[in-house]
Amino acid sequence: MGTPLVEVADLSVVWVWGEFYQDELPMLQIGQEVTVTSSSYPGEKFRGQITLIDPFIDNVKRTGRVRLDIQNPGLKTQARHVCRSCARTWTWGDRSSYR
Repeated sequence: MGTPLVEVADLSVVWVWGEFYQDELPMLQIGQEVTVTSSSYPGEKFRGQITLIDPFIDNVKRTGRVRLDIQNPGLKTQARHVCRSCARTWTWGDRSSYR
C-alpha cells in the first residue's frame, strides 16, 4: 500500500543527554540511577538510569556527555526540553545509605 511516511517511536522511555564535569565522571557508572527535573513540570521528578558515558571530553567546557534513559509516564517529556539531572553517588564503604 505504498511507502510509510512516518515511523512512530515508542516514547515511554526517552534519552536525555547530560553534561557532567570531568571531575564528576569517575563517580558515574552504567546502570546508575538518576533523577531528572524540568522547569516545564515544576516539582515533578523523572527517574531513569545512565546507559552510556561518552569517552571523549569537551576540551573547552571540560565536560563529558552522558546518556540517561528516562521513564516518560504520560509522554510528558519531549524533544528539546531543558532538564537538570542528578545522579546518586556514594563512597565505597557507604553503600547502605544509597536509597
